Amino acid sequence: MREEFRSLIDNKTWSVVLISDINVKHGIHPIECKWVFRMKTNPDSTIRFKAQIVVKGYEEQPFGETFAPVAVLTSIRMVLALAALN
Repeated sequence: MREEFRSLIDNKTWSVVLISDINVKHGIHPIECKWVFRMKTNPDSTIRFKAQIVVKGYEEQPFGETFAPVAVLTSIRMVLALAALN
């Protein structure tokens, strides 16, 4: 747990916030996290323990529509061919 927590702090992934500091009146609600623990087996049959912090995704509120334009290589070739003809 210490390694995972230290990694999150070092990478500035998030910061700890007191719930009393969050303005709940304006619709800001913190998303809770939980720890997941696993036993992993290495190739040499030794066991190591792994801790991972995960977000409870079911608490997340929809943000709205997101749009990611995607270009297919065939479409780009067609546009370039039409531009070359004109």
